[in-house]
Amino acid sequence: MKFSEATSLLHSFSSRRQPQAEVFGAMLADPGLREIVAFCEEETIAGARLYAGVHDVRSKFRCELLYGTPPADAAREVRSPGIMPLHVDSAMNPQLKDRFFRRPHSDTIHFIDHQYVPRSDHASPALLTVGTTNHGLDMLPQEPAVIDIDALVERRSRMIKSLVSPAVVTNADIRALLRSEATRLVRIHVLGPVGTNCAQASNQYVDRLGIRRKSNMTVHPMGVEPMEYAEMAKQEQRPGVVPLHMECAVFYGMAKLDGARPHEIVTADHHDMPLDEMQLATHGGHSAELSSAHPLILASHPSPLSLVGPWIDRELVHWEKASSNQVAAEMVQDGKADVCITTESGRRLCQLKQQHLFGHPNMTFTLGTPLSPHEVRSRLRA
Repeated sequence: MKFSEATSLLHSFSSRRQPQAEVFGAMLADPGLREIVAFCEEETIAGARLYAGVHDVRSKFRCELLYGTPPADAAREVRSPGIMPLHVDSAMNPQLKDRFFRRPHSDTIHFIDHQYVPRSDHASPALLTVGTTNHGLDMLPQEPAVIDIDALVERRSRMIKSLVSPAVVTNADIRALLRSEATRLVRIHVLGPVGTNCAQASNQYVDRLGIRRKSNMTVHPMGVEPMEYAEMAKQEQRPGVVPLHMECAVFYGMAKLDGARPHEIVTADHHDMPLDEMQLATHGGHSAELSSAHPLILASHPSPLSLVGPWIDRELVHWEKASSNQVAAEMVQDGKADVCITTESGRRLCQLKQQHLFGHPNMTFTLGTPLSPHEVRSRLRA
């Protein structure tokens, strides 16, 4: 099979414009939406109901409990006017990365909103991802001309506290702590090297919160992954300093990271950002024949590997793990791989040639802290 024929087997993401998460949630109360149907699994149904309560739409909200069917697949079947389909997943679900990357679907929006769900056995809330479809986007009212995102975040915080407990630490509390004059330094650890989506999202996050002047970011070198730098953040706890670590919601080790740090707030806050253009790249023009007898060496971080699922199914490539999308590009540049899944920044920095564009869908990036809820409340009271 020629290389050009092989790339025709691959898919790309929807390029539909979507509102910011907090705005989307506020729009659900619009009277033009007569019913909201959330497709859930057992681990997410309680959080979906909390989501309905937070947005005060319980009277027109119902959950459909699924067994064996991915929620996004069920949501795509809803086409009736006035009905908003939602699909709800957990960032702790190891299947999330494959549901997102396995078959990029032009009709599916995976990360349009979120819900934090407090847990009795963890200091950190679970983070649920909320998605919809192009049909769902078509059901939305016109987006407001003036939007106060901070006010919407605060409203969600108040609703969660009223529905769950006043003692719950919300992401609005985390933002208040980071902006507080008592916090003189915010230390952020992100996946590197320079050029990763995490590094770009982290820069946007500090600018969005207006804490650039007191933020210090460590973009880690090749091979240093979240399990390691979350521990580094833990060692930096001291008065006046808030350590953070950033991950992608589809990080393949999110459940392991969460399970290893039950007394820390692993999903303390989030930042939404379109991915830097995900793509397939090589060192130059590629005319090689692909076959199971002579597979190409593919460099990829584990999370987006399913983007080339059709190639893996046909054994056209041999996968070599990269610790980030940027490292995947460097592996091709150094001759350690023939082709890589990387970003536009990675392609450009390594002077590679784009072979297939997957697109730049919206992604949720999580921020964790080694602080416990008790420590956050104490610092806010100080």
